[in-house]
Amino acid sequence: MKVLSEEELIDVLKNQSKRSKMISLKTRTDPKPLKKSRVTSQSLKERFNTESIVKESELTVQINIDYETSVNNRLEKAGEEREFVSSGMNYGNFVDGSRCLIEDKGKVYLRTYQTNSKLGKSSRYFKDDGTEFTEDEVEELQKEFLKIKPEEIQSQGLSYEQSTKPTNYSLKSIREICMDGERYILGKE
Repeated sequence: MKVLSEEELIDVLKNQSKRSKMISLKTRTDPKPLKKSRVTSQSLKERFNTESIVKESELTVQINIDYETSVNNRLEKAGEEREFVSSGMNYGNFVDGSRCLIEDKGKVYLRTYQTNSKLGKSSRYFKDDGTEFTEDEVEELQKEFLKIKPEEIQSQGLSYEQSTKPTNYSLKSIREICMDGERYILGKE
């Protein structure tokens, strides 16, 4: 296990092989819930007695993926033509030829691609007082207050489950990365 600063992690990621690989992540993010339930119109505060949410996740993802190639591979697997052309990222630029680090307005993000399995994926939600949401509360939170996954990714012409799903994590939200047999903990700066 190595404890790294954000800058040291950037160096590790910039100097790695550009081949695609599976890594595991532990993240701590703050999903932005709807102000009111899409079912009952109750506010988050009224329903769960909290103003905000923290999500801690452990997941297995891929990095160093060529987005356009990945989408075309999935189209071919689904029996469709390999005709997808990426319109580019909606923000930021890759850092110094990296295929996994994006810089935007002074912040650095790790670009990951979700796998289509539940391999190594678990999430826990917490209220602003640190109390963990119960299983029933999580189900209600996801159904009524959080973003709903689309059935189809229209730009790719694939169902959500078949699609290539890039996700960018601010390095500040990453707590731990395991890759190439090494475990990296992000320390406080």
